[in-house]
Formats: sequence, C-alpha cells, structure tokens
Amino acid sequence: MEIRAVINSIGKEPIFFESKMDTDWVNAFNRTLGEHTIKWAEDITMPNVSKSGFETFYHLAGREHDALNVAPLNWGFSLKEPQTTGALVKFMSHSTPNVRFSRVGSFLRALHYDSERPEEHEKISIFSEYPTGDGRIDILIAWGKSAREAKFRHAFIVEVKQGAVLSPEQLKKYEDAAPAIADTFQFAFLFKSFCTDDMKQVCASDQDWVCSQWWAFLRRMEGGLQDETDDFEFRQFRSTLWEQLA
Repeated sequence: MEIRAVINSIGKEPIFFESKMDTDWVNAFNRTLGEHTIKWAEDITMPNVSKSGFETFYHLAGREHDALNVAPLNWGFSLKEPQTTGALVKFMSHSTPNVRFSRVGSFLRALHYDSERPEEHEKISIFSEYPTGDGRIDILIAWGKSAREAKFRHAFIVEVKQGAVLSPEQLKKYEDAAPAIADTFQFAFLFKSFCTDDMKQVCASDQDWVCSQWWAFLRRMEGGLQDETDDFEFRQFRSTLWEQLA
C-alpha cells in the first residue's frame, strides 16, 4: 500500500484533546503516530483510530495495567544503549522464579524466538554487555547444560541499536562467538529505524537474524506480560522506552 494512502487512512495529524477522551491513550497515540502507519496497515485491515481500535492494537484492553498508561520517567536525558540493555536485563532477572520466567518468555516471544524455550524449572542466565573475544553482546539469554564444550545448551543473542548503525562485520562477530556460548542459538537485531547499510549486513549473513523495530517489540512484549508478574517500576521503565525509542 502506498505510504500516502496509509497515512491518509489513519489521519496524518495528531489527535487533539476532547473532554470525553482519555489523555493517556491520546498521548500514547500521538507518540507512536509517525513510524507506525505502515505497521498499522499490515496488522489491521481497516486502521481505526477510535479509542477501542487503538486499545486493541496496543493490547491496552487485555490487561488491567499497561506501560502506556503510566507516565515515563522524567530524567531529563536520553538513555544510552548500555543503560537500556542493563535495565532490561535487571527487570528480567527478577529474584522470584515465576516472575523471571514470565518476563523472559515475553521477551523471547516479542522477538519471535522460535527454537526450544526454557522450561519453568530451568535456570535462566541473562546478561547485558556479555564479553566475547571480539566485542560484547548487548543482551544474551541462555539456559540448559551443553552436550559438548559450550557454556549453555541454548542461547538467544540480541544486538541493540537506538539510532546508531552497525559497525562493519558487527553481526558476523556475534555469529563467530555463538558456538562457544551454546549448542543452539538464535539471533535478533533490535533497532529504532531502518538503515540501508544495516539491512545489507543482515541480508549478507548466513544466519536468520530476526529484525524488529523498538515500537513493534514493545507492543508485542506488552501483550505478552501478565499482571501478576509485572510491577509499577517495570511498567514505568517500559513507558520510558516508548517515549524515547518508539
């Protein structure tokens, strides 16, 4: 579909407040209007900017609590990549096993991890800035005992960008490091917006990199979380990610 038609079908102007409108969802819609028009057209046949249509698309109707209904942190500065990945890992590495399992599962599903997933009783190791021989992996989730000389049986390796571009051969370095980490592995590339050079590097790889923009990842993760394993601090951090990266 032509981008002009998509924009016109949704409304190219921000929504203005009316007395009957909930300010939270209006603000959330305006924050996500720009880059999301193409995805709206892909995911719903008739894009609908009514309150019910917006809530359905962003999973607001399915959960009592949602990050888009919480004000973001007002820190006055933009998160750096290590701050983002470190905080995500901290929130996933919850001390309560069922909370950790639920949050990790939502993260994996949000980035379309389709290999064997951890069992609830398994120990899950979660790292940010995991060192390799030639760099650092932004987010690594690993579990299971290796059947050979690797450290784990399964691993999910995530490269994160918040506006920067990939350095030359950056994905290849992660691919080369993976066999020493786990017997089986899957890769994901999480980024803010499309970059031609980045996509060329992805397409040149022999591995199937799952690619996702931040807003799409956050939308899917939000829909996969459960109220009983969520909390206000995690919601507020996700709201900050929506504010800064989506």
